[in-house]
Amino acid sequence: PATGMDNLGVLDPSGSLLATNYGLGGPIALWGVETGELLREFRGHSDIANPMAFNGNGSRLVSHSRDRSYSIWDVETGSRVGTLDVPLPVGLDLQSCAVFLPDKTQVMVAFPDNQIAIWDYEQAVIVRRVQGPKPETFSSGRIRPDGALVASWSPELSSLLSWNTATGEEYRSGSFGV
Repeated sequence: PATGMDNLGVLDPSGSLLATNYGLGGPIALWGVETGELLREFRGHSDIANPMAFNGNGSRLVSHSRDRSYSIWDVETGSRVGTLDVPLPVGLDLQSCAVFLPDKTQVMVAFPDNQIAIWDYEQAVIVRRVQGPKPETFSSGRIRPDGALVASWSPELSSLLSWNTATGEEYRSGSFGV
């Protein structure tokens, strides 16, 4: 299913819903793919929301905004059920990733200074942080279907880091040529 990050929008696992954003400061829109109907709006970010991702059953949507926050949305009601603010040093722009782990209560998120974190939005805590091999921020990531392994990378830096989500143990890191 197409549930990963995308610059234009993201489909839910069934392929029947599309989440997009209206641009700067606008809400996230949820559309019926077959009807083209606007089903609901998710309001709360003060800047453009990108990336976005659905959880495995399509009941939750995670979004990251340039307002320096991550939000979790209930897809059925449109209400925000979790928020994580990311403080940034002056002049540092947040490259972001947001991907649900299979348990549906935890999300992989990017932090400044090359940290990838697992955020449990129901408990409102960061469960694990992993430092990457370079002092910049990773901007993309994917989680193995069983949730045990994360691969995060930075296309800009040509860097990859894979690690165990339970222990934080690094499996592999490195750089690749472009």
